[in-house]
Amino acid sequence: MTSSIQVIAKNDSIADILLTGLGIKISGLSEVILSDQFEFVEISGDNSLKDYVSTGQIIINDGIQDLTDIQEALLYIKERLEASDIDSIGWHEDTVFTSCVDFSVFIDINGNIMRSIL
Repeated sequence: MTSSIQVIAKNDSIADILLTGLGIKISGLSEVILSDQFEFVEISGDNSLKDYVSTGQIIINDGIQDLTDIQEALLYIKERLEASDIDSIGWHEDTVFTSCVDFSVFIDINGNIMRSIL
């Protein structure tokens, strides 16, 4: 995935780190541009990434600077990336789109009609 928003994960330890949710290994003292390989929703949903950021073993870079403040990095992963992913697809992953010949309806996961086009 190529985007103006980047997510670079820098392994700040000498040991290799496995991001289990993404299924990717980051070698010790190296970095990986996650946003080139994964969708934002996949990155923000990886709990092992959040755990390693929380312990300081992984430093997140937004393409401009290292987010060395742990809370800032976690907020970037959660809010910035999730919002970007929703904007890029036009609706949230919990929305189902159905269509028929004369109309289209957006229905959320609870069955509520969100928008219809006649």
